[in-house]
Amino acid sequence: MTTGQIIAGVLLFAAVTAVLYVWGLKKSLGQQEDLTRALLSACGSRVLKYLKTLTAQDPQYPRIVDMTPLGLVEITRKKSHPTLAEQWEKI
Repeated sequence: MTTGQIIAGVLLFAAVTAVLYVWGLKKSLGQQEDLTRALLSACGSRVLKYLKTLTAQDPQYPRIVDMTPLGLVEITRKKSHPTLAEQWEKI
């Protein structure tokens, strides 16, 4: 073997190793996203149900809308006080 063939073999090995590493990393990240999605879907409904029971006793009548894909819960309620702009106009 010549020096050029050895260098070419080492470079080919390095390139294949890098490609396999990136492929494995991408696959690993995909599995983590799948796990997160599965946990949110499984536990999300339980969280929403529990929040609805907690807010049922609230005199402001908050409404649990839904859970976003990021796991944030959307809660709305009816306005009960004047807005800051309305209060400022009275001054």
